[in-house]
Amino acid sequence: MSSRSLQSLPVGFHGDRHLLRLIDLLAARAHTFLETGSNVGSTLGYVARRFPALDCISCEPDPAAHAVAAPATRSGLATTIASGTSRWCTACSSPR
Repeated sequence: MSSRSLQSLPVGFHGDRHLLRLIDLLAARAHTFLETGSNVGSTLGYVARRFPALDCISCEPDPAAHAVAAPATRSGLATTIASGTSRWCTACSSPR
């Protein structure tokens, strides 16, 4: 049994201020945010809310975490979160 929390947080990247500052710099120039392994969707939701013009794509193979992440990231934003592995995410983002 896992002891990890399945509660979504309001801020992504575990609140790491260095990562938050880095994402601010990079996302301002990007068209897509690709995250592999969303867990409960905290980071995906944070980036989607902060940068609503970005297409945000993620995946989560753990059914319990995906069940929390899916609704947490559906607030009218351009997010896609699949119940699958990183292989799915990278296939979605590959040029066609």
